[in-house]
Amino acid sequence: MGYLSNKKHKARVNATLKTLIALFTLFTIIGFGENSFSQMISEYRWQMYLCLLVMFIYTSFHRYYLYMSLSLILVIINFFAISSCVSIFGGNSANSTQILYGAEIDNPLDVFEQTINKKSEIVAVSTPYLKDFELQSMVPEQYSFSHAPSGWDNGFMLSLHSVQSSGRVTLAQNTYAEFIKIKKNNHEQTFITINLNKLNRLSKKIALKKLSDFISKQDNPVVVFGDFGMTAWNYNMSSFATKNNLETKNALLNNLRNIFTPPHFYILGSEKASLSGHIILPKLNSLPLFTRF
Repeated sequence: MGYLSNKKHKARVNATLKTLIALFTLFTIIGFGENSFSQMISEYRWQMYLCLLVMFIYTSFHRYYLYMSLSLILVIINFFAISSCVSIFGGNSANSTQILYGAEIDNPLDVFEQTINKKSEIVAVSTPYLKDFELQSMVPEQYSFSHAPSGWDNGFMLSLHSVQSSGRVTLAQNTYAEFIKIKKNNHEQTFITINLNKLNRLSKKIALKKLSDFISKQDNPVVVFGDFGMTAWNYNMSSFATKNNLETKNALLNNLRNIFTPPHFYILGSEKASLSGHIILPKLNSLPLFTRF
């Protein structure tokens, strides 16, 4: 009876592993496409990689050598698909430029409190719900304030360094890229913040094209950060980064929430740029949440 039970168990495990390998192989291949369905599958390539890693460990431990080999091949394929666009492990230097980003903020005090605590040099909020706040009077005195021409309710930026110029680029209807040009250590840099999360796939592609056109006209190093609304290995985003000689500076494991949801928050800069940052997430039970990019 024990022998038959063990045999049935092995048969079930084999059937499960066979099904999983087939599905992961199919999803891995489909994820390299450029159509909407392929990009939807590709969004979860990081989570798929983690699942395959667990499968590889499980099959190695239980000596399912065929499935161990197949899962290892898929692990390697997905690893290189991801790591070619974004680092998995962190490693920002202590003297990196500190960025603080908030997507949807309903109390600027949360931002300014974290600005001081994190000693942020560049601060940006893309969608503030300001209510009756007198924003300019609340900004910490050591920061320069970038006042957007059409009003603070469409986003704002702060800088610990001298602001040479600032403005806004229209990327789509009601979607803008805020930018400031600063001078730090006698070197000029342009920082751009975006939030493409609410745009559809085609609108994101067009928005990145417009942003790319703006970047091409800059004569100083550019840093782009915020919510790209897509993963770093998305075809449109990886093409945008390559075209503008930008690299993703934050790593996937900088933020543990990336394990559960597709990572959309990134900092892009030149190869030599040293950058790190924090994001402020929507409140939970009236407590402001913040975490690393």
